[in-house]
Amino acid sequence: MMISLIVVVCFIFLAFVFFDIFSTYAYKNASQNAADAAAVAAASEAKDIYEEELAERLEQEFAPFATRIRDAIRNDEEDDDDDDEAEANAVEEGSEEEPEEDAPSEDEQLREEAENRDAPDEVIDKIIDATVPLTNEALFFFFTDEEITSMMCGAIKNNWSDIEDKANYFAQKNGAEEVAEMEFPYGGSFEIFVSVDTETTFITVPDEAFAPGERDMRTEASAGIPILEGVQFQSGSCNE
Repeated sequence: MMISLIVVVCFIFLAFVFFDIFSTYAYKNASQNAADAAAVAAASEAKDIYEEELAERLEQEFAPFATRIRDAIRNDEEDDDDDDEAEANAVEEGSEEEPEEDAPSEDEQLREEAENRDAPDEVIDKIIDATVPLTNEALFFFFTDEEITSMMCGAIKNNWSDIEDKANYFAQKNGAEEVAEMEFPYGGSFEIFVSVDTETTFITVPDEAFAPGERDMRTEASAGIPILEGVQFQSGSCNE
């Protein structure tokens, strides 16, 4: 009878041990899901941040360029007025008047002047019509890959707390305690690295037997930040 009782107790204990082993794998899976979710959320937030920065910088660069184009046309028109006045004086003195050519429209003048500066079509269209949006083609006209990379990374680093908050939110939403560590750039790539801690508990060992933090399971994940099509990430410009 005693042996049977011991056997039963052993089986129960082994069942608890196997349950704890299974629980460990379950915690590991849940913790990994939390790390993955945090990394993806951080990368998405970083993309929103740098896109807003690039749009603002592009508008800042476009405005003075458009002004220079318009000023150049205005100066040309003033020179033409002076030439017309000289021709009129010559006619009054008896010179034969030449037939006038149709003057180009303002849009044609803007387009010609911008084309002379190798501006892409969408930049020219934007100068003519302020409602035309500026996209990647304009970005590549005004900035190099190194400058674009520097602006993207600068925006992400300057708004790092917002990215951390987003990562923490999704880590905790998926069962983790908190984000333990974050890194950007990661491995020389346009990625964000995240590690999270998830608290575990066991049947065979009471929680009180562990020191603070000993029950935490740490998992890691990284996610690439979506980058604009055509942009070549320059890692050296991101570490400046």
